Amino acid sequence: MYSAVETREIGENTFYYPHTGYSLYTASGKLWKYIPNHISDEDECPALVTVPAGHYTVKALANFDVWGTVATTVLVPVVIQEDKLTELHLESDWKAPANISTNAFVYLPGGKPVGWRSLPANLIPSGRAGGS
Repeated sequence: MYSAVETREIGENTFYYPHTGYSLYTASGKLWKYIPNHISDEDECPALVTVPAGHYTVKALANFDVWGTVATTVLVPVVIQEDKLTELHLESDWKAPANISTNAFVYLPGGKPVGWRSLPANLIPSGRAGGS
């Protein structure tokens, strides 16, 4: 889950940008789990989380402004499928690759692509970090 990032200064003039935490709600609206989405203030990689198959709503901070500085809370419905990776890209600088069918992506109501449809684990392109 590539949620909005926060700026953390560690020491003098050393900056890190960990992803913000998010909440995952079941189809009935019950909080399933809060995911901090980073291990420490220096950790800039989103957490890889194992989630049981099902329908969920993600409540997270997103950076969709042109500068990536204004965080907005969004609710995104997701379907988690067994043995598949689901990613959400809620940062302003993620662009869906142009050489991939538009059917491969998940979109917000306004038309912004925010991730890949569920992919079988053996089809995940190399170099892609996990989301949830």
